[in-house]
Amino acid sequence: MKAAVAEAEKMEQGAMALPEEEWIRQRLVDLAELLKNQMPQAAQVLRPILGKIVVEPVVQPGKQRGCVQLRVTIQGSAMLLAALKGEMSAKLQQMLEQSHETGETFVLPVGRPTNMDVHGSTVVALRREGKKWKEIAAATGLKPQNACMLYKRLTTAEVVEETPPKNQEVST
Repeated sequence: MKAAVAEAEKMEQGAMALPEEEWIRQRLVDLAELLKNQMPQAAQVLRPILGKIVVEPVVQPGKQRGCVQLRVTIQGSAMLLAALKGEMSAKLQQMLEQSHETGETFVLPVGRPTNMDVHGSTVVALRREGKKWKEIAAATGLKPQNACMLYKRLTTAEVVEETPPKNQEVST
């Protein structure tokens, strides 16, 4: 009992040593090998660390298709439990197991917007300023006909988005 109290006091004082960078780096290399060679075992380790992975579509205005992004929440306590398994005190392990952290969420783009998508807002802004298609093409690097097509697509999408859906009452 005295040993458990002493260990808890030591933890409260912040005397716990964190692993060295090289040790962490080696563990990540080991994880990459595990993922490559033993996927079922790796999945068991990763499942509690990553939790739910959500795939979200990213569609530009006026387009039907786009790319996707992944929303991943990493549970730090679960990651520490997996990385330090067998190398931590029982008290620290118990604390991590009882942790109710919400994790840190990361958004990972899969693919990227097209060159036209990147310049869409610039094309609309320049055209509304009265710029000619050749000037817009020079400013964005797009061909004049592509800039024109992009402008039409985006401004048509704005009108569609502002129009209320049919069979729905609009309050005034």
